[in-house]
Amino acid sequence: MNGCARRVWLNQRRDPANAPPIYLCDECHFCRWNDQCHTTAEAEKNITLLNGMSRRAWESLTAAGITTVDQLLSHTVESLCQFNGIGMATARQMHTSARAIQNGDAILLAPVPDELRRPHLMLDIETSLDFGNEGQPWSFGWSDVQGNLQAMIVAKYFEGDHLLLPDGRRVQIVEHYTDAWRMLAEYAAAHDLKIYHWSGFDASVMKQTAAPDVVEVLSPRMKDLLHIFKQTVMLPVRGRSIKKVAAYLGYAYPPESDYRQAWNDYQLWMLENDDEALARAMAYQLADVEAMLIARDWLIKRNA
Repeated sequence: MNGCARRVWLNQRRDPANAPPIYLCDECHFCRWNDQCHTTAEAEKNITLLNGMSRRAWESLTAAGITTVDQLLSHTVESLCQFNGIGMATARQMHTSARAIQNGDAILLAPVPDELRRPHLMLDIETSLDFGNEGQPWSFGWSDVQGNLQAMIVAKYFEGDHLLLPDGRRVQIVEHYTDAWRMLAEYAAAHDLKIYHWSGFDASVMKQTAAPDVVEVLSPRMKDLLHIFKQTVMLPVRGRSIKKVAAYLGYAYPPESDYRQAWNDYQLWMLENDDEALARAMAYQLADVEAMLIARDWLIKRNA
């Protein structure tokens, strides 16, 4: 069985009746036929769209003739555990994901924690891609207590503490990333804010790059919004990256932007003082923050 999305799509074009089944994986993102395979999978309501679907589980289910959401839902959660790669927790997750896709709507799993309704700060960071400096933050995007988007970058030799971008965005400048963590800690403590981030990445980087006394302040305040999302809702889409969630909620990221392009634009600004390039990098950085604000607000409204 060939898992390459390109070959699957080509085979479907040539002989749809005998095309191998589609299995979507992380590598599919780099394939030129990814969109076509997704379109086919969505039209079929294929099990490859289910959250929790591993390659091993997919192979076991496919071998048994279970290739669509409807076919999977004809089985109980308990009976799914007979297939390779599926335990009780995975079976529940896949069954719920299948129901969400079948209904075309989100399924609420649990009440939203009360603390999510309290004053908060949304945080997203970008880290260096330079060899030897991987994991060092160069950009911090967050929302203040009023919900306004704020941006801060590291620039050791910049004269001044801020700059204005061509789009009017004010960007704060710090000499070192430890300064940025300290400023965030002081702001969060002064306003008694929880700090939400998407996945454990930001908290992990903070613990590795902030000063010990700052870590003590930030650690109890930092909360993984992705973890809360997983516990409280199942969306009818495959994947739970903030971009996947934001797209489902109708939010559009800047076109052709990702963390690699943002890093390249930041480097272009550092080398050539290209403010347009930095504006692109900040637009991507702050899109993550805005997407988290939208996800948080949507989650609270759905639980009202």
